[in-house]
Amino acid sequence: VRSAGTPQTLLGNVPHLVVTAPAAPGNGGVISGTLQCKGKTLILKGSFGPSGEYQTSATYPDGFTLAVTLQLKLAGSSYVIGGTTSLSASLGTRFDGLFDVCKVPFSKTLPAPSGWTGSFTMLMPSEDGRLTSEPGGDGWATLKGSSDGVLSVSGVLGDGTKFTETSYLSETGEAAIYANLYKTTPERGYIGGKLVFRDQPEVSDFDGKLQWTKFADSRETIYKQRFDISVWAIGSKYVAPGKGSPALPGIERPYYNAELSLIGANAPGPVNGALERVISWLGTNELVYYGPEKLSGSATPATGQVQGSYTVPSTKAVIGFSGVVLQKQGIAGGVFVHESKAGALRILAGTDYSYPGSDDEDAGELTRSSEPSDRSVSPVLSYIPFNAAGAGTYDGTVSDGSSAVGALQNVVLSSRGAVSGTVWIDGAKQSFQGTLGIPMKASGGATIFLRLTQITGDGGYGLGGNVYPPGKAYDVTARLRPVFASGSSSPQAGSYTVLVRAPENLDTSVHPGGDGYGVLTVSAKGACTGSVTLPDGTKATMSGFVARPYLAGDTSVTEWQFHTGLYGATPRGFLAGRVTFRSVAGVSDLDGDWRWVKKSGAAPASVYGTGFDENRSVIGAKYVPVAGVQAIDGTEGKDFNVWLRWLGPDLSALPAKELTNLDRVATWTTGNAFVYYGPEKVSLSFNARTGILTGSYLDDINKVNVTFGGALLQTQKIFSGSYVTLGKSGLFAVEPR
Repeated sequence: VRSAGTPQTLLGNVPHLVVTAPAAPGNGGVISGTLQCKGKTLILKGSFGPSGEYQTSATYPDGFTLAVTLQLKLAGSSYVIGGTTSLSASLGTRFDGLFDVCKVPFSKTLPAPSGWTGSFTMLMPSEDGRLTSEPGGDGWATLKGSSDGVLSVSGVLGDGTKFTETSYLSETGEAAIYANLYKTTPERGYIGGKLVFRDQPEVSDFDGKLQWTKFADSRETIYKQRFDISVWAIGSKYVAPGKGSPALPGIERPYYNAELSLIGANAPGPVNGALERVISWLGTNELVYYGPEKLSGSATPATGQVQGSYTVPSTKAVIGFSGVVLQKQGIAGGVFVHESKAGALRILAGTDYSYPGSDDEDAGELTRSSEPSDRSVSPVLSYIPFNAAGAGTYDGTVSDGSSAVGALQNVVLSSRGAVSGTVWIDGAKQSFQGTLGIPMKASGGATIFLRLTQITGDGGYGLGGNVYPPGKAYDVTARLRPVFASGSSSPQAGSYTVLVRAPENLDTSVHPGGDGYGVLTVSAKGACTGSVTLPDGTKATMSGFVARPYLAGDTSVTEWQFHTGLYGATPRGFLAGRVTFRSVAGVSDLDGDWRWVKKSGAAPASVYGTGFDENRSVIGAKYVPVAGVQAIDGTEGKDFNVWLRWLGPDLSALPAKELTNLDRVATWTTGNAFVYYGPEKVSLSFNARTGILTGSYLDDINKVNVTFGGALLQTQKIFSGSYVTLGKSGLFAVEPR
C-alpha cells in the first residue's frame, strides 16, 4: 500500500487475500483477507457487489478510522484487484493510499518458472552518503521459492534487525515484500517494496527497491532517531557446493584466498573506516584467519549463510557478523554491530591481497654467517730431546697432511719418558703404550712413533710424530694440557653456540646442505664437551681438554683438538678437527676446521647413503642466556616479526613441484617463544638457556615434511642451522622481518 500523493511512500500491505469463485464483476465473489496500514490491521471479509466493488472500515481506540475500497477489474485475460485506503482521525490527520493485488497464477499443476524457484540469497547494500543516524550495514536474506509461487524470506537488515516474510509471485515475476519491524504496538517501523525476477548477467536474478522506515524511539539501543531510507535489493540463485568445495565462487587456492572487511565509522582497528584481513575460505567452508587476532567464521553450504566473529584486541569486545554469499557476483556481504552502530561485512575472493608472508620478494637474500677474514694457524713445533719438564697429559690430531683423520686422546707422558694413551684412526679406536722415541704397536695393528716437541718462540711442549696403519702413513700433533692451580680457572670457561658452516654453492644432491649447529661448554679446569647436530641430522658428541695457550703474534690463543666416531657403535665415519679460541670482534669467539666423513652404506642409508668426505669451517660465540627480551634485535614488541627460511634441495614430495626455498612469517615473542599461525603445521621450540632451536614444518597440501634446527650466534645476531627432508638437507635460518 503506497501513498496516493507525490512522492509515494509505503503505508502498508495486503499480506493475503483470497477470493472464492465466482470471482467476476456481478457474480459476488467472496472475500477473505487482511490489510495493514500504518500499524493498523483491517479484516477484509464479505463479497463483491454487482459492480465488482467491496468496501469496509473500522475505527480504533486511538480515534483513527481505516477505510478500504476494493475493485475487481479485468486486465487482459487476468483479473486484478485495485484498492484505495484512507486512514483518518477527527483531528484532521489523514493518510490516503492505493494498491494493486495480482492474482497468484501458480499451482502444483501449473508450476512457476524454474528461474523463480529454488534457493536464493539477497543483499541490501548500504550506500555512500548515509547519515550517522542511518544504518551502515548490508542487509541480507535467504529466500526459498516454491513451485506454486510462494516466496519465503528470512534475513537481517542493515542495523542487525531480523525479519521474515512470506510473499507470492505474480505471473510477471513480481513479489511484494512488507514486514513490520521493532515490535508493532505502537508502530515503530517497517520495510517493504517489490522484487522483480529478471536475469541481469553477472549481477542478479532479481532486484527491487525497498522503503525502510524506523520511527524515533528513545528505548532503542541503536538508532534512536527516525530514519526513512530506500535500499536496493539484489538477489542471486544459490546452488549448494559439492562436498569439499567452497560456497564462495572464485576461490583459487586452499589458503589466503579471500579478504574479509568490516566497513563503517564503527569498524574496529587503528583508524575508523575499515578493518581488512586476509583469510582462508577452506573447502570445509570454514573461515580461518592465521594471525594474532581472534577472527573466525563459517558458511552454511546448504543456504549460503555466513556467520562469525572478530574480537577487538584492545577491548576484548566480540563483534558478531552475519551475511550471505551472492554467487552471481562472487561476493559475500552482510552486517555487524559495534559501539551502537551497524557496519557492512564484505568478503571478496582473490589472491592479490597483502598479508604477512606475501612479501616473499622483500625478504631479500638470505643472510649467511660470516667467518674471520684470516684462518687460525696452529703453532710451529720443533722436535727436541726428551725433557722431564714435558711430562703431563696431551691431546692432539692425526692428519693426512691436509685434514684430520683421527686424534690422540688422554696421552700420558711420564717424567721418565713412558707414554700411553688412545689413538683414533678413521673412526676406529686403538690403545697403545711404550716409550717416547721408540715405535709402539697399537691394539688395532697401527704403529705409533712419538717425540717431544716445543713451540717455537713460546716454550710450550707438544708431541709430534707419525702413525702407520697398515698401508698408510699419517702425521701426529699433540699439545700439552694446562694444569690450573687451586682458585684459578680456564680463561675459555663458559658456554658457546657453534655453527658448522656449509660452503657456498654446495651441491646438496651430493653433500649435506645447511649448517650444523650445537653447543660447546668449557669447564673451569679446561674440560671441553660438545654436542652438535650435523646437517644430515646426525647427532655427534665430543669431549676433550683445551691445550696450553700459545702466542700468535701478540695474541694468546688456545686450541682444542678432538675426534669422535659417527654412524654406529662400530663407526662408519667420523668428525675430527680443531677449535681455536680467539676473539674476532663482531664475528666469533672461536673458529676452526673440521673433517666430516660418512662411508658408503653407513646408516641411515636414506640420507646421503653413498657417503661423502668433506671439510667444513666452524665458528662459535660465547652464549649468554636470554630472559625477558627477544633474542634477535629488531623484533621487540611486534607481531609477524621474523622470517623462517629454508633453502636448498627440493622440499616437496610432489614430482611436479619444485620447491627449493620457503619463506614463512612467524612471531618471536618477548618470552622467546615462537608463534606460527598457519595454515601449515609448524612446531618450534627455542631453548633460551642454550641458544638452540628445533622444530618441524608440515604442509599436507604441497607435501612438505621437514625437521629443522639451528643455533643463535650472538656475536653476529644471527640464527642459522639446517633441515632434513626426502633424504637431503638444506639451510635453515631465522631473520628479523
